[in-house]
This record gives sequence, C-alpha cells and structure tokens, in this order.
Amino acid sequence: MAAFVNAPLSGVPAGGRAGVCQRRSGYGTAKRVVVMQSEEKKGGPFGAFGGMGNFMDTMKKAQSLASSAKDMEQQLKATEIEASSEDGLVRVVVTGQQVPVKVEIAPELLEQGHEKVEEVVTETMKAAHAKSVANAQQMIRDLSSSLGLPTPPPQS
Repeated sequence: MAAFVNAPLSGVPAGGRAGVCQRRSGYGTAKRVVVMQSEEKKGGPFGAFGGMGNFMDTMKKAQSLASSAKDMEQQLKATEIEASSEDGLVRVVVTGQQVPVKVEIAPELLEQGHEKVEEVVTETMKAAHAKSVANAQQMIRDLSSSLGLPTPPPQS
C-alpha cells in the first residue's frame, strides 16, 4: 500500500515539484521515496510529454489537416469526372466522391438492344468510378505529402 505524505521539503528548485511517497512492505518496514522534478529542465508542465512547444506544433498540424481535409472534400464534391465507352456511344459523369451525375446514351446504341446497352453502360460506369477513385487517392497522397505525413501507397 502506498500513501502520499504532504510534507515540506528543502532543496526543491524554484518552479519545481516534489512529493514524498511512503510505501509499506509486507513485513512492516517502510520505505520513504522523495520525487523531485524541475519544471524548467523538463519543458514546463508538459515535461513528460515532450514540452509545450511540441504539443502546440502537433495541435497546429491537426488543425491544418482538418482544414485541408474539409477543403479537399469540397473539391471532390465539385469535381466532375467523365468516362466514355470505347465506341463513344455512352458517356458517364461522376463527382470526385463517386456520385453519378449523368449518363448519356447515343440513339444508335439503343437500336442494338437492351443487353448491349446494359453491357456498355456498366463498363463505362466502372471506368468512371475507377477514374474518380484514382483522382481522390491522388489528392489524399498530395495532401499527406504537403503536411509532411507518410503517403499511402498507390492502389491498383
């Protein structure tokens, strides 16, 4: 069992802290331990956590990341990405957030039957989605790099 004893201590540096902890062992003996820490040498009240300066830098980076992420989200929402089928008969537009905006189908394709239309539209939707995802991933890599964070690897 440990008990904290509030006792005045001499020799504690100005601006420092001290405490006495008295521990009793199982055999009835007591140990008295004096803990002293100078705040000046340990970086102020956040001494054990790397100092106040490092804490403030970390907070600034976190705020910058949040602000940049919000800006990136708005950019992705406003960005339109287009994909066209190989024959140019279908055009699909999606946002940077992979939300479909528009599908245009040429009348010539409609004459080829619904199965052909389904096939071409599906392929073109997949292509537009893949372009949008690649764009978003590149923006995330750029943001991470600009903030000095590790960049996620490109995915295929």
